[in-house]
Amino acid sequence: MIYPVFLHESLRRPAVAFIAMAFVLGGCNSSSKSPASLAAQAVDGYLVHSTVKCDGEESTETTGLAGHFTCPPATKLFEISGGIDVGFDELEDELGVLFLGNLKAPSSLPFVTPTSTLLVEMSKDESGEFDPLQFDAAVETLETVLGVDIDPAADATADLATIKRNAQIQNVINTFVDSTDDYDKVVVAFTRSITSAQDSSQSIDLVSGVNDLMSSMNTELIEIDQNVAKDPISISALAAAISATNYQITLAQGKSGVTEAANQPASSGQMMTINHDEVEVFLGNDGGQMNAFSMADFESDLKDANGMFMVKASELVDTIGFDRSALTIDASVTNQPIELGFELQATDTADSRKLSVTTEAILTMSEGDSASIEVYVPSGIVMSVTAVDGDGTRTDASFTVSGERTFSSSNGFVSINLDDIEQRLADKGITGFLDRAGNYQITLVVGGVLIAEKVENVSVLLNPYTVITDGMTVNGKGFRGYASFIDE
Repeated sequence: MIYPVFLHESLRRPAVAFIAMAFVLGGCNSSSKSPASLAAQAVDGYLVHSTVKCDGEESTETTGLAGHFTCPPATKLFEISGGIDVGFDELEDELGVLFLGNLKAPSSLPFVTPTSTLLVEMSKDESGEFDPLQFDAAVETLETVLGVDIDPAADATADLATIKRNAQIQNVINTFVDSTDDYDKVVVAFTRSITSAQDSSQSIDLVSGVNDLMSSMNTELIEIDQNVAKDPISISALAAAISATNYQITLAQGKSGVTEAANQPASSGQMMTINHDEVEVFLGNDGGQMNAFSMADFESDLKDANGMFMVKASELVDTIGFDRSALTIDASVTNQPIELGFELQATDTADSRKLSVTTEAILTMSEGDSASIEVYVPSGIVMSVTAVDGDGTRTDASFTVSGERTFSSSNGFVSINLDDIEQRLADKGITGFLDRAGNYQITLVVGGVLIAEKVENVSVLLNPYTVITDGMTVNGKGFRGYASFIDE
């Protein structure tokens, strides 16, 4: 949440006072041989009126204009707590956003930032003390997991890539922080998630990977302090909002644009409601035939006397879709990164066939306009497929999207194209997985969007599901239904 702050006159520290302080700390006598004080800046935006600690000892001064502060020459670790984030206005010392953080950096760095704070935590020894000898290894680990180059000494007030990364990291941390006391615990959870990702050779993208990151952090926080952790059910929606904000930070032009994007309040409300009694599921084929079924029939796992589900269709089905007109859009989003998972799994005991597909995608929709929903997979995105054939043989494959739409929103439907998946597999010499006659469980998962379902005028959250491939795990809200595909 954003808290505009106006300081009482007694708390204001004009530029003249700061400049005078700098001269005093620098030495009053030109003949003095005393070593110069260490100077640095506290930067998320510029942090002013923040408490300064030098090796754990609280300074009598707080940060000044543009986040400047000093510590004694023998200091090893800077620590900055609280204060006001005034953006990147070097002359502002009154109006800004309350900073509920606790930033740290080794005294060898000229800037104390969210990134340096993670690195300090990752550089602690077994006793929990900062070990400068482990700092370079921490940098390498963070670079590897985030997939970016990190120069801890880069100008955090001018280098745009550094400014954006700090804002995105802080944005994730802020989601869990209600007070300065929470901050250290959330940083520990963040760094544990980084270490876990490294151990499993996984990467974390601060836009598209926010849901996985925050889910991991929340799991750690449940162990560290349950009072800081969030309700796991809410993580998907919170992550969707943070992901959207981080995406806008990525697009920002200049540091003022980063500040504007970062200070937009994140919404954790539901983004879409499905009218259960109105929505229809469509199964279609190349011949243009579309068979419509109610959601109640689709969700039923009851079988008839012939051992078939209530929803029946030709094995030639190539498209599974949902009617957009039964959706209510509760919030507008533009180019929001989401994750999609689809799974077709045979349910008969002797049938081992299973097809799982996961990918990143982009969602755009306008509040109140169900026809505005656009879902597409941008060119260059890697789509992952895991398939198990009738003999139980598993095959993992991936391919780079180049404009085709396995997942799409057109002609009034949000749909999955099975033929497109089959063709992609065939192009890699993989065939036989979509010989589709049989009984199936069908799952569609959307990660990064909080979806509710209205049943008899009562709204409840959709059930959470997970789809796993070798390349990606998608956790989110979605549908699960059952259908029998019949030989023709």
